[in-house]
Amino acid sequence: MRRVTWEADEGDALRRIDALVESLPAADEPYWVAVEIMGVASEALVTSIRACQHYEIWAALTDRYELKSDERPQAVAAIRRAAAEWLGVKDDPVASDEYFDQWLYEILGYRRTVPKGWILVVEELSAGVYRVHAEDRHGRSVTRKGTDLETLKHEVGQQAFALEAAA
Repeated sequence: MRRVTWEADEGDALRRIDALVESLPAADEPYWVAVEIMGVASEALVTSIRACQHYEIWAALTDRYELKSDERPQAVAAIRRAAAEWLGVKDDPVASDEYFDQWLYEILGYRRTVPKGWILVVEELSAGVYRVHAEDRHGRSVTRKGTDLETLKHEVGQQAFALEAAA
């Protein structure tokens, strides 16, 4: 039996996402471009935090279009807005961080697992065994290993919030 392995190249995926976002403003059907963006982002979920962030945004925007047919004009407007805003910040690391923060937590309403400015990384070390790590730009970090992923994320998040409050 032949084993097939595949790992997405982060840079390639992000370049493809940017190219699709650049094509979106002129698209007759922006929804379908958003679906493509989500698909490309999904290819790099395990290798790129940025791809994860793109995936979450574009998945939420396409879900609104699909699940709330009475809001399709607003969904298309949001898709176009997300694309236009990304094009304005994509080359600026600080502004792109702010873009993801605004879209994920303020506009789309995702709940923060860790404080603003922290990054959460989940690794599956072996079948059902996880390492959850959070860190901030100042070098503070929290790590937990175990088998209950949701509990690990909660514990790491709580510790990160406690470190943030103590600072």
